[in-house]
Amino acid sequence: MKKKKKNELPSGSCRIQVRTKDCNGKNIRKSFTGSTKFEAEQKKVEWMLNRSEESASDLTVASMVRKYIDIISPVESPNTINGYESIYRTHIEKEPFGSESMNDLTADTTQKWINSLVRGRKPKTVSNIYGLVSAAMSEYYPDKSLQIKLPAKIKAKLYTPSDDDVATVLNCCEDDIMKNAILLAAFAPMRRGEICALTDGDIKGQYITVSKSMAWTKDEGWFVKVPKTEGSYRTILMPKFVISRIAPIKGRIVPITPTALTNRFIHIVRRSGVPYFRFHDLRHYAVSAMHAIGVPDKYIMQRGGWETPNVMRRVYLDVLPDVSQSENKKIVSHFTKLMIKG
Repeated sequence: MKKKKKNELPSGSCRIQVRTKDCNGKNIRKSFTGSTKFEAEQKKVEWMLNRSEESASDLTVASMVRKYIDIISPVESPNTINGYESIYRTHIEKEPFGSESMNDLTADTTQKWINSLVRGRKPKTVSNIYGLVSAAMSEYYPDKSLQIKLPAKIKAKLYTPSDDDVATVLNCCEDDIMKNAILLAAFAPMRRGEICALTDGDIKGQYITVSKSMAWTKDEGWFVKVPKTEGSYRTILMPKFVISRIAPIKGRIVPITPTALTNRFIHIVRRSGVPYFRFHDLRHYAVSAMHAIGVPDKYIMQRGGWETPNVMRRVYLDVLPDVSQSENKKIVSHFTKLMIKG
């Protein structure tokens, strides 16, 4: 018997429901039906764009942000929407600032709200919260300009593992599933969701094709989706010793959720005795290692799934400790020779 898909009707059509609120806080639920999920999603987006229940003239901050999240949900990644929903619930929906009328909103009122968020929170968190309000404002009130002062960003103190750290963690790891995950993150480099969605059908010879990722939403739980960006689609040449480990596996190569992967990795790193670093920092290591051996940025971007070099350079391009020491010795040696010649 064919298994019924989520949202599939007996007729074979697909139905999608949307839950939202109007500017008075009244719950709204509407269904959209199409021959395919894509068609139903299109109808949902069209309805969102043409809603007449709210007009820009009577929006509060909360209703504006709610409307913005609902409209972009079909086209944004689940992780992004989950983050927006959390910000909305925690900092906007039930806060006095959320009930402010957008027509009457001033820079002074907004700055006081920002100042209240600063206490006990990281600058990046505050920036992310205001970023959602700012994005919604750009959509519905593009002519409203508020001069806001955000807290200065503090550079995150992240540890980029060295070659020895990665080797030590691999040697310490007795979990075959996790060892495969570490190899894919450090040498591909692949993201958690990409690793957990990878199957035997994605391996051809010495190549791995990345064409999907695993994500979580409160409605569907963990599910497999398309990658986060167009640049995330890629085919990666892998070392033979990695392929020899994972090629015989049938189905999912790393059959656990991204959350379980993270939790297991924490224990492995702590047992290994190396300085603590996150599973995601293996991507930092991969980028830094490739850069250190002279691989041009465009090939690093291609292998890691970045569309532009900006994020890669700003976030991932750390300096490997051992390479840094070696290069600094070269610099000192160069200037020493220069002084001897003089």
